[in-house]
Amino acid sequence: MDRALLLEHREQTLGRLAESEGQLARQEELIARLRSEGRSTTEAEAFLGLFERVNDSHRAGLARIERELAAPPHPLLH
Repeated sequence: MDRALLLEHREQTLGRLAESEGQLARQEELIARLRSEGRSTTEAEAFLGLFERVNDSHRAGLARIERELAAPPHPLLH
């Protein structure tokens, strides 16, 4: 893949990862608040699990992009 496109994808993925991490933090705060109020956290914890999987997916995507950026250019593509 073209390096410029990889860099663009990396920036997009970093943005998604930042949003995802913010969502995780907000969900953890919600769970803490619900607990402190003696309310059920079952649904909030289920959503937290979903948000964690999404975050893991963004991290994996970022790792793939960074591996590709770190690899030497393919000789047939240049």
